[in-house]
Amino acid sequence: MDRKEVIIADLSIFAMKQIQMAKADRKWTGDQDYWTGEMQSMKYLLLHLDKLLGDKKRNDTDLPDLVKFFEAADAKRKAEFTFLLERIWEEEIPES
Repeated sequence: MDRKEVIIADLSIFAMKQIQMAKADRKWTGDQDYWTGEMQSMKYLLLHLDKLLGDKKRNDTDLPDLVKFFEAADAKRKAEFTFLLERIWEEEIPES
């Protein structure tokens, strides 16, 4: 992976981990609005990265271009992405 690809991979995994932590914090604190807002911002980051990778105009919540991107990533990042991908979409966000 070149430097640009490492940054994309690490940003994607960071966003997914933030979503997971926000879900846990939302459950523990009971503060639905704040933590849901935190989750949504990270989801939009993922959607934006996917959109840029695919050079497309509309978001796709299945993140097809990020999935394809991580197929070529190193084994550790690929495994982490695959694990987190199944857990990030709790509720739908509007496609733009």
